[in-house]
Amino acid sequence: MIRDKIVLGGLVGVFGKLAMDIFQLPMWKMKLVKHPLAHYAGSLLLDVGTIHHTLFGSAVSFMADYIYGIFLGIIFVYFVYCTGKRHLIFKGLIFGAFLWLFSFGVIRSLPIVKLREAVPGSALYQLFFHLVFGLGLGISVKLLSQRRWIE
Repeated sequence: MIRDKIVLGGLVGVFGKLAMDIFQLPMWKMKLVKHPLAHYAGSLLLDVGTIHHTLFGSAVSFMADYIYGIFLGIIFVYFVYCTGKRHLIFKGLIFGAFLWLFSFGVIRSLPIVKLREAVPGSALYQLFFHLVFGLGLGISVKLLSQRRWIE
């Protein structure tokens, strides 16, 4: 049984990021999306030219993105703890929609994020990715609570 909310949040954050990457990375490779969210996270730490032109830049970018996903998973678990375990999938979608506005809309526009590029279609793709992330969080918490792995 997982009783520690931080450990549980980290776990569901990884599940949410994996769900997001299942859709995001192939779309990036097919050039439907110019930058995956990892590039935006990596631009906090590295120069824009480094984040996707070197193996080191890609590794740092994806680690930063997963760490951010873990942190968001922890916040989601505390959100669920405060509001109850009912309607977890809907709560996950709401959380994902909020993250799209906050992360992609607000944080991306801050000067600390060096990568600012966003084409119009990309914003809609990013909404989809954030909804998938929220859905992954909600489904993960729901499955773990049904199996009595969490209280």
